[in-house]
Parts: sequence; C-alpha cells; structure tokens
Amino acid sequence: MRRYQLELIKYTMLGVNLLTCIFVSMTVYLTTYFICTDYQARTFLQNVDAIPRDPTMLVIEVFLLLLLLLLSLWGRDRFGQSHPTVVPLTATLDLLISFAIITILNFNYNGLILWVFTSALLYLKSRRAQYMLFVLAVIAFLGTDAKLLSLNVPLFSINSYFAYFGATTQRTLLLLFNALVAVNMVLFFTYCAFVIQKQQGTIEEVNQLYSRLAAANDELKQANEDLHEYAILQEKMGETKERNRLAREIHDTLGHTLTGLSAGLDACLTMIDTSKENTRKQLEQLSEVTRMGLQDIRQSVKQLRPDAIERFNLARAIKEMVSRVNATTNTTIEFEYLVGTTEFDEDEEQAIYRLVQESITNAIRHGQATRIQLSIRMAERTLKVNITDNGLGCLYFQKGFGTTHMQERIEKLNGQITFDGHKGFCVTAELPIRTKSEG
Repeated sequence: MRRYQLELIKYTMLGVNLLTCIFVSMTVYLTTYFICTDYQARTFLQNVDAIPRDPTMLVIEVFLLLLLLLLSLWGRDRFGQSHPTVVPLTATLDLLISFAIITILNFNYNGLILWVFTSALLYLKSRRAQYMLFVLAVIAFLGTDAKLLSLNVPLFSINSYFAYFGATTQRTLLLLFNALVAVNMVLFFTYCAFVIQKQQGTIEEVNQLYSRLAAANDELKQANEDLHEYAILQEKMGETKERNRLAREIHDTLGHTLTGLSAGLDACLTMIDTSKENTRKQLEQLSEVTRMGLQDIRQSVKQLRPDAIERFNLARAIKEMVSRVNATTNTTIEFEYLVGTTEFDEDEEQAIYRLVQESITNAIRHGQATRIQLSIRMAERTLKVNITDNGLGCLYFQKGFGTTHMQERIEKLNGQITFDGHKGFCVTAELPIRTKSEG
C-alpha cells in the first residue's frame, strides 16, 4: 500500500510540473501575441528588463524536452530493475533535461528540479545517500531561483506578462501559478517524508519537512496578500486615468464651443449697427452652437464620446463641426476628406475628432486665423491628418494642456504628431489604422 502511495505522489508531482512548465511557456507565447495584436509592444518593452528570443520556439522546445523527460521516465521504470546502469543514466538525463527547461523558461519556474530528485530518491537504499540527495535538491532549487539570478543577469519575468492583463485576470493567473508551485513543494516534502518513514521507521525527519512546508505556505499567503494590495493599487490607478481622460474630453469640448461663441459674438458686435437682420441670424446660429456644445459636454461626462460621432460617422461629424465654425465665425475652413470606405474603431474615431476639434479651436482662439485648411487622407493603412492655418504662428512653441493631450491620444494609438508654428500653425498627425478597408 505504501509503495502505491509513493507512486501516486510521484506521478501526481510529475503532472503538476508538466502543467506548470506548459502554463509558463504558453503564458509568454499568448501574452506576446496579445501585445502584438493590441499594438502595445513599445509600452511593454519599456517596463521589462528582458524578453525571450522567440516565444514560438520557447513553446516548441519546452514541449519537446518534456516529451523526452517522459521517455526517460518510461525507460527507467521499464528497465531499471533488470539493468542497474539504466537508473543512473536516466537520472542524469532527467537532470540535464530539467536544467535545459528551466534555462529556456528563464528560471521563472524551477520546481522541476525537485521532481528529478524525487524520482531518483526511492532507488537509493542508504539513509546517508538519501539525505545527501535531499540536500542537493534543496541547493539546486535555491541555486536556480530567478530572484537571485536576476540580480546579475537580465531575465524576463512571468509577472511582467501577468501585469499586461486586467486586475482580475492578473489575480487569477498569479493565484494559479502560485498554487501550482505550492502544490509541487507540498508533494515533494510529502514524498520525502513517506520515503523516510518507509525505510527508517521514524517521524523526526517528517516534522522538519512539515515545518518547511508551513513556511512555504506562509510565503504563499504573503504572496496572495501582496497580490490583493497590488490589485487595489491598480484599481486606484485606473480611476485616476479615467479622471484624466474625462478632464481632456471636457476641456476639448468646452474650449471648442466657447471659442466659437466668442468669435461669433465679436462678429455680432461688428455688424449690429449696420444689419440687425444679419445679427439676428448670427445669434440664432450661435444659439444652435451653444445647444450642440452643451450636448457634447453632457455626452463627454456620460460616455466620454462626442455626441456628433454618436449620431453620425466620423466624416459627417467633422463636416458638421466645419459647417458650424464657417457659419458662426469669420474663419473659413477648407475641408478635404479622402479616406474612402474605411471603418474606424471607436477609440480611433474619437482621437481623430478631438484632434481636429482642438486644432481648429487653437487656430481661432490663439492664432486669430481667418483661413484653415483641413486634410484627412488614407495611405496604406495609415491615416494622415493635416491642419494648417494662416494665423499668427508661434516661433517658440510650448505645449499646453490641449496640445499635450492631443499628443497623448495619438501616441496611445501608436501614432505620431508634430507641431510647426513658423508660418501660421500646422498640426500633422499620422495614425496606423487597425481596421480593414473595403473596396
């Protein structure tokens, strides 16, 4: 019965190690895929010390080495009793394979070392040899610890890949990983305890092993507490980010509306003595602009998305904006839209709309421009936006609140934006588009 229990623990431990190695390698591979798909590679690379050479090859190499490890175990169980040299040969092969897998995984998981020593422990009859093997296992386990090695060698961390996901997913992945590591350690100490009891008939060694197990459980508990605190911090950071986003939306909408009203009222003051009828028409248009601006502000607070984009597509929304400015101010906007039937994602539409809105607002309010040329073109899945005015310009341009958030929006979508104030003022942005073009 005791022999059956030892075999059950050994193969359960093997299964846990196989699952953990596959979990780590697939996490690196799939997270890398999601990072590339979401165009977040630059942001991710800025937050890590190292990355694997090739995530695809990492998965393939780990799977092949695990298969070789299973073949070595099968050979030892099949021929170990009849051929004494098979046991040390396969044990050595297991050790080399485990070190190769641990190295490929950048030491993010080294529990496989414990299983290698566990599989060889039962074949040793000497008590001294068993203790020596146990000590070697602990030394090898500590010597391949990623935290120690990363002090001198740049290693990629599996926690960096967990951090790419949201707080809930992070917590789930980290709990799963820690649980697998803890189960492996529990099985290792339990297996050693069973072997010692079986061959020595004492429980003194078992008590020592269980004290170490308790310490490991305390570490796991502390890790879970740290994870909980980290999740709370991430939630607070998300709230701060949302507040900043809301501030940008209100600034853009309110600034654009008030600039139009200011320019329109100036026009009314100019012609009130010469043409009351035209002044009345101008005031009616300003009233309409005020209502639409109020709707945009309410929409920004509710959904952080301009009302014009909700009601129309991007081209129509910008045309409506241009028409309002042309009707209510002394500024003339020439609008060119050569995009075809490209469909934009919601965040892309909002970034483009706000870029145009803020640029027009700045041209009228700060540049006192009377003519603005607005061009939006698509070239090889890259959207090019150019807003040029004949205003005062700015030789020593410094970014303000509006231009800073214009840049943040574009760079968040992996785009680029430049400002030039030498002749009038020119805003140029290039934005890679994720969606597919029709026709």
